[in-house]
Amino acid sequence: MRTFLRNFFSHNKDYIVLVVLLFISLFFLLLNKNKSAKKIQLYSFTAYSLFSELFHSASAIFQDHEEIINQKNINAEVMLELAKLRREAIENIELKKRLKLLDSLGSNLISARVVSKLISSTQGNFIINKGSGDNVHRGMPVITEKGLVGIISTTSQNFSIVRTLFNNQLKLAVASQRSNYQGILGWNGRSLLIKDVAPTVDFQLGDVLVTSDLSTIAPENIPVAIVVKKDVSYSKVTINIIAEPIENINSCSFVFVSKIIPNKELEGIKLNLLQGNE
Repeated sequence: MRTFLRNFFSHNKDYIVLVVLLFISLFFLLLNKNKSAKKIQLYSFTAYSLFSELFHSASAIFQDHEEIINQKNINAEVMLELAKLRREAIENIELKKRLKLLDSLGSNLISARVVSKLISSTQGNFIINKGSGDNVHRGMPVITEKGLVGIISTTSQNFSIVRTLFNNQLKLAVASQRSNYQGILGWNGRSLLIKDVAPTVDFQLGDVLVTSDLSTIAPENIPVAIVVKKDVSYSKVTINIIAEPIENINSCSFVFVSKIIPNKELEGIKLNLLQGNE
């Protein structure tokens, strides 16, 4: 330690002596009552005050800048936390609806989460996190608390593919909840429609289309879509009934698989019967 102090003093003695003499000079300057000395005191204190003010202002700028950065960081963290809470609140609402549906239907439903959405203009499919290991099988209907979403088309041990209403391979027997007029609903790449319906058939805008009693794909009276438009068909003799899904298919996060496997022979007979009545 002594060696360090000795070396430090040896290399910096000129500066140390200068600082000591400067403090001694300032001390005697403060004690001096001479007018010239007082002017020097005034100039010295003025210069010191200006320097001190500039130093504090510069420090304040850096402090304010740092404070702004810290505040922005806090705001960003709060925003992320609010987004997380908002997402959890939405999921909580969905879960409450699911629990209500489960309570009403008992053990006939398997709860699942949508893990992927594979949607093109004609082939709308979901992948859900339940498969054959969870007793999910091909042909089972997939629903939400609002209505039908699609049908299980393929299963593996832990996952299943859902053929949604936005898939042109899914044809569904439906009926107007109001008038009970029936038809086959399908996706044409642009919209859901019942094709080639007689203009006299009682479908009206706003009608809720539900699963028909002629379908074994899903239990009857499950809401499917709402009629939004009537279009004249290419033949100009019949019309097409345009509908929109009652559930927002693209925003589904949670679904239920209904433990119903259709009888294919019976389904074919019913579809032929329905087509013959059109």
